[in-house]
Amino acid sequence: RSPTSDFRFDTTTLRSVLYDGLSRRRRRRLHRTVVDALLKLHGDQKADRISRVLCYHYHAVEDHEQTLRWGLRAAEDTLAHYDHDHAELSLRRAAEAAEALSVLGKPVPIHSTIELNRLTGLLYARIGRLEEADYVLQRALELADGHPEEEGVDAQRLDIMLSLAGCQLSRGLLEVGIDLGQMAIELAEHLGE
Repeated sequence: RSPTSDFRFDTTTLRSVLYDGLSRRRRRRLHRTVVDALLKLHGDQKADRISRVLCYHYHAVEDHEQTLRWGLRAAEDTLAHYDHDHAELSLRRAAEAAEALSVLGKPVPIHSTIELNRLTGLLYARIGRLEEADYVLQRALELADGHPEEEGVDAQRLDIMLSLAGCQLSRGLLEVGIDLGQMAIELAEHLGE
């Protein structure tokens, strides 16, 4: 129906009637079929442009590890395009997946936990929930500081510090924001960026 070959039902009512008539097992099997077809068509490397769709289908399949993975990728992409509604939805699905993994006793990679907090904080800062953004970004920074041996954590720290500096400036905490910005500059120079 659209130039991007995105197929949808004409009405949400028709979709709901058909979808609700399926058993849970059948729904999961159909979602898995869609995931397999999308990955075959786009490949894992080119799938960033459909990360939101993959997050949705993996969430429906209850594949928590993949929901977390694609939810974070989708949030990163949608935040880059200032699509805050879809970013929030992807982050909610990623957070649910992380919680489900914890309940099942499966470890959530620290990199993913840091990223979930960083992206959530960035979203909150952009939509004006500055107190919450400050809290979540501080938590992300503490996690990153607590795991300096993790690969890629320095780049995450830099992104967190920049987001946190912007958040503090928005809150009117100019000295704190400037100090964080200066620390971010020093870290960027250390990283060669």
